[in-house]
Amino acid sequence: MDRRTKLDPSKLGELPELDEQAIADKEAENGLLQFDYMAELISKALRDGESPLTPDVIREFQRLAVDGLEPEPGVFRQEPVLIGGTSHMPPEFEMVPELIDEMCAHVSDHWMDREPLHLASYVMWRLNWIHPFTNGNGRSSRAASYLVLCAALKMNLPGDRTVPEIIDEDKTVYYESA
Repeated sequence: MDRRTKLDPSKLGELPELDEQAIADKEAENGLLQFDYMAELISKALRDGESPLTPDVIREFQRLAVDGLEPEPGVFRQEPVLIGGTSHMPPEFEMVPELIDEMCAHVSDHWMDREPLHLASYVMWRLNWIHPFTNGNGRSSRAASYLVLCAALKMNLPGDRTVPEIIDEDKTVYYESA
């Protein structure tokens, strides 16, 4: 069953005020929807044998992550952004679409000649470096990286927890590696 919802442009900017518990509940719900979408894409990539990463996939990962929490889910940022706790200055927002296209093309161009871990690491690093959204960049990069890893390995990874879940449990090492 496809539980994803489509963006309703007439409701942009009309978000209800949410308390901490409601935000946590919405993030958890969104995480499940994002996971379901990622699982669908992994299954399709295992059948197709090619890179599943596209700008539309990245925007959908972000839309699912922040739907109901941000006024414009799934839309590349339209303003400069600063990232707290780092000296990294993301590229100008006007460059985001081109940089995302280049990243997806790089993965596709090297799908057969690079190791899966290399491709997945590149996606996580590059998406976080570009920082294409005002919110949800980490969740989107972890989902995209995991998608690429599983698709390039040609398998669903075994275990009860995914790499994005493990990173999400303790982001300290993840943040310190940036």
